Amino acid sequence: MLRSSNLFFTKLSSNLFFTNLSSKLFFTNLSSKLFFTKLSSNLFFTSLSSKLFFTNLSSNLFFTNLSSKLFFTNLSSNLFFTKLSSKLFFTKLSSKLCSEQLIPQHLLL
Repeated sequence: MLRSSNLFFTKLSSNLFFTNLSSKLFFTNLSSKLFFTKLSSNLFFTSLSSKLFFTNLSSNLFFTNLSSKLFFTNLSSNLFFTKLSSKLFFTKLSSKLCSEQLIPQHLLL
């Protein structure tokens, strides 16, 4: 009787040992899954933030490009108006010279 009870307790303790071991393995597996889930979510957010960074960077480059285009447009329009006003100035000047030459000298006295 004593021998069979010893076997029973040995069996029971071995079952408990394997149950404990399997539960530890289960929790290890679970924690490793959580770790990888956490890791992958971190990688996801890192990827997302880097995408946002590059989107922000490209939008900044877009606005820089846009503002430089506006700057050059403004500059060219200024040059255009400067050219136009200088042409008008020279046209006015030449018309004055022309009108002065057309009027005879004795009429001016």
